[in-house]
Amino acid sequence: MASPAINVYPERSMFDEKAHITIKGFIDLCEDQSVGGTFTGVEPMGLFWAMVPSPLNKRPHARLMQKDVTTPMLVKIRVLDIMIESVEELHQLRKKNELERHELIVTEVRRLFMAPGTKRKTYTVQEDGFHGTLFIPPGDGPFPGVISMFGGFPGVVEFKAALLASHGFATLALAFFGVPGLVTGLESPLYLDLEYFEKVVDFMRKQPCIDGRDGIGVIGLSMSTLVALRMAEFLPGIRCVVCINGFTMGTFPGIKYKNISIPPMDCSVLYFPGAPLDSILSSRNLLDNLIQNADHDDIGIKIDFYNKHNISFLFIAGLDDDETPSEFCLNHAEKMLKAAKHPDYKLLRYPATGHSIEPPYGNHTRISASVDQTMRSWGGLAHIHCKAQEDAWLKQIQFLRENLTRDFSPKL
Repeated sequence: MASPAINVYPERSMFDEKAHITIKGFIDLCEDQSVGGTFTGVEPMGLFWAMVPSPLNKRPHARLMQKDVTTPMLVKIRVLDIMIESVEELHQLRKKNELERHELIVTEVRRLFMAPGTKRKTYTVQEDGFHGTLFIPPGDGPFPGVISMFGGFPGVVEFKAALLASHGFATLALAFFGVPGLVTGLESPLYLDLEYFEKVVDFMRKQPCIDGRDGIGVIGLSMSTLVALRMAEFLPGIRCVVCINGFTMGTFPGIKYKNISIPPMDCSVLYFPGAPLDSILSSRNLLDNLIQNADHDDIGIKIDFYNKHNISFLFIAGLDDDETPSEFCLNHAEKMLKAAKHPDYKLLRYPATGHSIEPPYGNHTRISASVDQTMRSWGGLAHIHCKAQEDAWLKQIQFLRENLTRDFSPKL
């Protein structure tokens, strides 16, 4: 019996993982089971998704996120000649400089976010009128176009857009706050101007590398689902929308578009003023009350996406989301789409799955620091959440291909 230990070094934080596997001369992760550690059973990618933050990190509950997608994520895998019962024990061996003498073999895995030949272009508000990074797949194109937005994290988050480009989608990772030229934070009252997003849609459809004849796709996560659905409601050129653990009615921010102004709801209660930095907070119950008690027919609350029969929708909800009332909002979307007799929508519900449903084989983040540096609970059980990410990722890619590729034919 040997104990493979794994370390990953993204940015300034470190993550550890351990598994107990009987070695028969070699390890086959598709056949050999782990009988202990941070995961058990036969899990080909368990060494990656079962990682937990290292005790070496300056702050607990670090989040594993690759910020520079032009460089690989470095993962060091060690096979040790002793049984490691906990990550803390692994940390103590490292602290005492005793880890190396127990190593049987060490190797390094480089996880790429950009396929070879992928092009990356950056844009700023000052020079281009919007802030984002466009990833263009290798090859001649033209490619289906997608806009990907993150949630309440400022600036551009690129890893999903880079991975989508590796699957053949020309994808723009778009910022809508937190960069020069845009609103800096999420302080209430906050308004977003849809003409900003209209400019981005027009830009995408006019690119020679993008086939925008039928429109483009939009992916929203958490707060940006509000933006994605407002884009579907008001803007031409949208062919399909993916909403992940977000909102189906207008709460925050407010929207401006030409002569239309939709005020935001007061969500200041969600920022937990004065909360100790070491407390673990959840906004789900507060948002549940805020949304369920609102007047859903009010012009500032209702989002008329369900009457857009030319746009296809995919709604994804983790039923153990501690951040947003995702299940309630997905049920609301289903009710409104059915009532409007919408011809093309899909709903995915994942039990025991938390808020951050991301591309697969990253670790599960149940608790991490938010933008305001308070610790936030995101929910989910690690093994089930990570399996949900695998399934949701494949279904997102299939959904985008079905709606953005004219010659798409499903595999039999």
